[in-house]
Amino acid sequence: QGATPGSVGTTAGDLNGYAAAVGKNIPGFNFDWGQPGSADDPRLNVDDTGQGQLVENISLNGPEHDAACAAGPCRYKVLVHYFKDARAPAGAGACTVDGTSCLDGAACQCGAGEACVANDAPATSAPTGAGRCFTAPSPVVRLYFRGRPTPAAELPLPPEAWMLGAPCQVLHVADVLWPRAGAPDGGTALDGGSEPVVVPSGPLASGALGRLGLRSAGDLACSPDLKLTIPSGKVSWYGPTPR
Repeated sequence: QGATPGSVGTTAGDLNGYAAAVGKNIPGFNFDWGQPGSADDPRLNVDDTGQGQLVENISLNGPEHDAACAAGPCRYKVLVHYFKDARAPAGAGACTVDGTSCLDGAACQCGAGEACVANDAPATSAPTGAGRCFTAPSPVVRLYFRGRPTPAAELPLPPEAWMLGAPCQVLHVADVLWPRAGAPDGGTALDGGSEPVVVPSGPLASGALGRLGLRSAGDLACSPDLKLTIPSGKVSWYGPTPR
C-alpha cells in the first residue's frame, strides 16, 4: 500500500517492481507514507521474477504511524497479487472462458489443479473467449513482526490451500490488527496492547478474488491500468478492473 488515500502529491496502490522503478523518476509521485521522510515508507526488498520457487519480501517500518492508528488498533489487509506467469502457452490444453459458467482462472474444462486462463484480459470488460489450462500457483504468506526471525503467522492454515487461477488476480488472505500508536507493552491489539494480531480470512470463496491490471492478447503478465486509475493529486499503478 502507498500513502493514505486522498493525500496530495503522494502515491497509493500496489508497491511492485514497476512502481518502484518508474515511480522514483516521476517528481511528486512516491510512496511517502506516515511521517515525513523515507524511514517508515513501504519497501520492496526482494522481487524474484525468475522461474521456480519465487520469493517476494515487502516491509513496513512504523505501521502505527498511520492516522488510523492514533486512537486505537488499526487494520491492514494482506493481499496476494498474481502478477506474472512466465510459462509459454505451447503445450497447454485449450479451454474457453464464457464469463458465466467458466470465469477466468476457474477450473472449467481443465484437469485437477489446473485453471483456465483467458488469452487476454482487457481493461474495460471481464475476460472471455479462448484460453489455456495452466497449473494454478499455491502461494504461502509468512508475516514477521518487529524484526523477529520466526514468522508470527504462516498462511494458509492447514488443511486449507490457496489457488490463484489467472495472472492479475488478487487474493485477500488475512488482516493484521496493529496496536495503536503509543500502546503499552503486553496484551494484544484487541485490548489496546502492543502485540499485533493476525486474522486469517477464513475459507476463501470466489468473492475473495479481485483483479488488478490487464493482460494483452497472448501475454501472461499484468500491465498497469494507469488511464483508469489516476485520481487527482496521486497515481495508483494498478486499479480494480472487471473480473
